[in-house]
This record gives sequence, C-alpha cells and structure tokens, in this order.
Amino acid sequence: CSSDLTKVASGLLLSKLCIMGCCGSSSSASETNVSKDRRRLSVGNVDGGDTGGADGSAIEDDRGVITQLKDVDFVDFLSQMEQEGTGGASRRRSCIGSITDQGTTSFANKSIQSMGDEIDPSQHGIGYTCRKGLKPESPNQDSWFIVKMDNFSMYAVLDGHGQKGHDVSHFVKDVLPKLIIKDPRVGNQEWGPVLMDAFKKVQSLVHTSDRLKELSAQMSGTTATVAIHD
Repeated sequence: CSSDLTKVASGLLLSKLCIMGCCGSSSSASETNVSKDRRRLSVGNVDGGDTGGADGSAIEDDRGVITQLKDVDFVDFLSQMEQEGTGGASRRRSCIGSITDQGTTSFANKSIQSMGDEIDPSQHGIGYTCRKGLKPESPNQDSWFIVKMDNFSMYAVLDGHGQKGHDVSHFVKDVLPKLIIKDPRVGNQEWGPVLMDAFKKVQSLVHTSDRLKELSAQMSGTTATVAIHD
C-alpha cells in the first residue's frame, strides 16, 4: 500500500490509493521484484511488516473482526456501536453503494443498495455511475460506496483486478467503512492515522480471508481510494 495522505481541498481529505491482494511483499517497493507476466497484478506491501507471516493469534483476531463486520449492514453496525457505547450518536446515517452481480453485459450499470436515511443525491451535489467494461468473461469488478453522517461524509471507489477481483473489491467495500467508523479517533477527526490503520487492517483481513478460503486473493486484488469530506 502506498502511504501518502493528501489534503486536496478545504475540508476534504483524500486517502491513499491502496493495492490489496496476497502477493509477496518486501520492506521497500523499490526492492520488490515482479516477474514480467505479473507486472499488472498487485504487490501487497504494507508498512510495518509482511502479512504473509501472520501468526495464529493474529489470524484468530482477524477472524473475529471479519465475523463482526461482514454479518451486519453498515446502518445496523452503527446502531450496535451506539448500544455498546462505542460510537457517537448521529441523526443522519445514509449509505449507498454497489453490490456484486454476475451480469456480463458491457456498459451495464452495476446493482446498487441503499441503507439508512433516504437522500436525494442531486440536492447534495452527488452523482454516480458504475458500468461494466468490455472484458466478456467477468462481471463488473469495480465497487464503490458513499456514507453520509451528521458531520462528515465518506466516498470510496475500488477497482478489482484478477479473476476474483470483484469478490475482493466487494469485501473491502463492505468492511472498510466499518473499520473507519469504529475507530474512536474519528470523534476527534484524526483522519490521517484513522485511514492509515484502517487500510493496513483491511489488507490483513483480505490476507486472512484468503487463508480461510473465504476469498481468492492470491492472484486477485483491488485498489481503494477514499475521500473524507468534513
């Protein structure tokens, strides 16, 4: 994962472009050797260590996090946090995002799911479309989400690649906003550390899901770009 965070406008924080998958990693991107036939595939390089060497306790921790995050939708997850006293109350909670479908028609719109409060995108200056490309053998591998809370919004685009890239991008689309929102530093708007740690954790979760045979991420992965507007 690259680790740069760039302030691109007043109140808008654009997070790093991150490439997630289970390919081998090294301590330095410049030292990573990628064979010629794999140069278009991802290299999972995360600051702080190689997820490929995760021990049993780390895998069990990831397994618990995956179970907690993937079995509940975003709005219900917020409600659980409030009940547990681990999240601040927000009157507005809206989430719009893609859901994986198996359509293979070129330029077809990807299916969309809305949760929480209804919003009129046009009144908020929001427009979105996600259309399948020309690759005939795979569904739309891109994913995206928009989250609107009382005091900030999140926008994310994920570009899956590889045979199972659509599964990886959907997985990250599902867990990444929950990892961000559950971080107590969100209350202080410490977005830099929050995003850095969330991206590292979701990389670890992808790797663990692959080891548990819940994802196929050895030759597939996704990019992720997240913007926070506060």
